[in-house]
Amino acid sequence: MEAMVLAAGEGTRLLPLSLKKPKPLFPVLNRPLLTWLFDTLARFQVQRLILNSYHLSEHIETFLAQPGQRGRFDDLRVSRESVLLGTGGGIKNTEGFWRSDPFLVV
Repeated sequence: MEAMVLAAGEGTRLLPLSLKKPKPLFPVLNRPLLTWLFDTLARFQVQRLILNSYHLSEHIETFLAQPGQRGRFDDLRVSRESVLLGTGGGIKNTEGFWRSDPFLVV
């Protein structure tokens, strides 16, 4: 199974907290939100995952470089957006990634 995590938003409703940390890395019960999501996606046998990013992309890439983050998936990629593309644009921008139909978007 393949999936996409929509993680490019600016987190404006969480200002000022989101000025220094992207929303997907906010802690929930002392773990980044992305960790919880990755655990769930792995349980549902997602093997290929792409995550779009825009706001504070470097923080997400640093998080993904930590041991254990990429290992749960056969293929984990980041689609870094230079301009915010929105939901449809983010999905369209990753069309070369998909090998199967349907795929999951969260």
